[in-house]
Amino acid sequence: MFLKAFFIIIVLTICTGVVPKYKVSYNNNFRNRGNIKQEVSQTNNLKWSSPIEYHISVPSYTDAIDKVIKFLRQKTCLMFSKLSKPVDDRAVLDFDTSHNNNKAFLGKVNDSHRQKISLNESCYSRFGCILKYTLITLGLTPPILREDRNQYVKINLNNTSDKYKPYFDNTPKESYINISSFPYDYSSITHPDQYYYTKKGNPTIEVIDANYSYMIGQEDAPSFQDMKILNWYYCKHECLRYTNTCRNGGYQNPYDCTKCVCPTGFGGKNCEGIRRTYQYIELERFVYGKYGAQILSGNEQWAYRFKTYNDSKIKIVITKLEINKNLPCTEYRGLQVKYEIDKTKTGIILCNRKNVSSSNPLNITSEDNSIIVLTNLRDRFDEVTFSAEKVLITNEKTTKAISTTFETLNKEHASHTTTKGKRKRFENVTTGTGEKTTSLDKKRT
Repeated sequence: MFLKAFFIIIVLTICTGVVPKYKVSYNNNFRNRGNIKQEVSQTNNLKWSSPIEYHISVPSYTDAIDKVIKFLRQKTCLMFSKLSKPVDDRAVLDFDTSHNNNKAFLGKVNDSHRQKISLNESCYSRFGCILKYTLITLGLTPPILREDRNQYVKINLNNTSDKYKPYFDNTPKESYINISSFPYDYSSITHPDQYYYTKKGNPTIEVIDANYSYMIGQEDAPSFQDMKILNWYYCKHECLRYTNTCRNGGYQNPYDCTKCVCPTGFGGKNCEGIRRTYQYIELERFVYGKYGAQILSGNEQWAYRFKTYNDSKIKIVITKLEINKNLPCTEYRGLQVKYEIDKTKTGIILCNRKNVSSSNPLNITSEDNSIIVLTNLRDRFDEVTFSAEKVLITNEKTTKAISTTFETLNKEHASHTTTKGKRKRFENVTTGTGEKTTSLDKKRT
């Protein structure tokens, strides 16, 4: 199937018509993330052609932008060519400045004009923010626009203004990159947080599985799946002559098709085993009964894989979880537990939970007879304590994967963020056209 990308000004504005236009707007002074304006043509090829030309109209941010370009060169097959002067007669990425919202189109608009990525000073100060808008410009579709997104998130339209409701439209678009064959990625760098286009500080996006609610909205770095999709979209032709031997959801390295890029927690030539690098201390353990408390602290990264008998499951009991990171939690600093049968998916990522203790533990039970626990501690004050134990499968219908105090935690989180919302007010978003539009904006008011 020939896939086309659509465009966003991360305004995410969605318009209708023969040549529909879509804007996605991240207008939030709380995080200074900005907006996405999308424009979709159903007749043009919305992929960028490599080498992709780019120009920097803000010289003071040259080093920051070049770091992002270097990252994309290293992680994909894409090549880039830097221009010393701006041009306006062909498709060129033009990094420009914005005094307010960040703006970027989702996918290539056309072949005859330069395409601006307009970012504010706050965004240019953060590698992840620049990369986020560059990835969207290259066509990486935010999960919130998936046709099947209602299986994973609930959209509370009552918590947004009528003029913004059309922006939550996820009806199928020919020009969208179809990512429905991939797992829904809560940790995607393009996933908006729960206050996207909110009014009065009430959430517009509610994660159906509350265990993942602390993961959406991160801008630290792209998820493994973000880069897998981008490579699938642009680079799958690079390795057609090679047999794909990558296991556990890994994909072929476009620079060396005999090697694999592995999901978090996996390693080896073909991603067949637990990750083995200098960064991670890896342990594989068979659990016969109970595996004693693991007390981890400081600047350490650990990768555990626990297995047990086929008639049993593994339960992880967390009794201390002090990772001093503000929400959202990310795999680059947090505790990740891959408890589902599909271990290639991003697991539950947890960070600061002050109320988790030996008398109020957080229990996570695997769906099969194995579980992967990844800890990424970055501060000397970070500390995690957990144990593992074998659980006999007695009544699977009544066995909960997570037996926690998430209801209490979610209430605390809602109270915390609502309070923040009351302290912050945000300006209105201007669509700037007289056309019928729909949009997703991220405001806390």
